[in-house]
Amino acid sequence: MNDLNAKAKQAAESFLSRRGYDILDDGWEDPSGIVDIVAREGDVLVFAEVTVTRDSSRGFPRERSDEASRAAREASALAYLAEHDVADMMVRFDTVSLVVLGSDRALVRHHVNCLSVGIPQQELPDGSDLQALPEAA
Repeated sequence: MNDLNAKAKQAAESFLSRRGYDILDDGWEDPSGIVDIVAREGDVLVFAEVTVTRDSSRGFPRERSDEASRAAREASALAYLAEHDVADMMVRFDTVSLVVLGSDRALVRHHVNCLSVGIPQQELPDGSDLQALPEAA
């Protein structure tokens, strides 16, 4: 990992810690990829990706949000959950993006629940009885 990425990850961890997140893991790796930060916010387990750029004229780094990236992030989260004793927690995917403004300054954007965009919502037919729906196995 290059120096810029390492500093960005440290800055993102500090940013999240100051906001009450407990950092559980960083740089956790599995065959699907690397999870930059695994954190806990209350009863939510957060899998955060960190992006960084030095070029402030172009704005924040672009977030990866295609299907392949989404599938890889979800596969890594599933592998993490299988390996760790985590129960009764919601899971969320965040992105922490940094634009470096100077040697010790950066602008931070925290995109909470970044994978929720583009998820097709399933609608129930009119008059549906929720009690009649089968329970999950």
